[in-house]
Amino acid sequence: MKKKSSIGCLFWIALVLLVIVIFLFNRKNIENILQKTHFLDSITKNEKVKPPEVSIKKEAETRKKEPKKPVNEKKKKEEITITVTPRQKEQQKNSSTSIKPKKKNYKIRKARVFFALVNKSGQIQLKGEIKDIKYIDSPLQKTIETLLHGPDTAEINHGLISLIPKNTKLLNIYVKNDTAYLDFTENFRFNSVGVEGLKTQLKQIVYTATEYSNIKKVQILINGKHVEYLGPEGVYVGKPLTRESFQNNPG
Repeated sequence: MKKKSSIGCLFWIALVLLVIVIFLFNRKNIENILQKTHFLDSITKNEKVKPPEVSIKKEAETRKKEPKKPVNEKKKKEEITITVTPRQKEQQKNSSTSIKPKKKNYKIRKARVFFALVNKSGQIQLKGEIKDIKYIDSPLQKTIETLLHGPDTAEINHGLISLIPKNTKLLNIYVKNDTAYLDFTENFRFNSVGVEGLKTQLKQIVYTATEYSNIKKVQILINGKHVEYLGPEGVYVGKPLTRESFQNNPG
């Protein structure tokens, strides 16, 4: 029995070896046959490819666990820090200083301004008042403009008035030799008081202007032009006026 079983085992071993040898020699032919018959493709198609399982339950659970943000929650503002270098600070300082307007250098001097005063007898006479004149270039111009502005409250309380027509403006002023040329608006030509008013307004101008040592005469202009007379009464202003042009002297 032992001999028969050993012979049987040897037979099967030899058979297996024979099959292997045959397979090795005919390997290429077998592969070609399998490719032509598409045997391998049919096997791979029949194999089911399992898609990756998505854990939907887990995602749902994680979503439930996440706390819901309130709808009205305001977003925090992002804080932005800006570093300014010393050079930038210097540039900002220079730009801020350049915007500032330059201060005007005013000068102040005292000048006598003449207003009118009606005495107890009803006569009109002049009275000079010392005022501080604040100016930049022309003290004479500011002095005449101060005269046109009229007396202040304290001067009015002392009975001082101005007979220069209201709203009269000084358009231009220049000095040539010892003569001051004063250009007034049309208002200066007429005075509601009449001849006495015209003479008094001229005296106020002439006496105030000639307070300056370099001014001896005053030439009146109206709107940049020479005129011969003021008002319908015909007060002559065709040539420069001096203090001697008036008979009455200031009080």
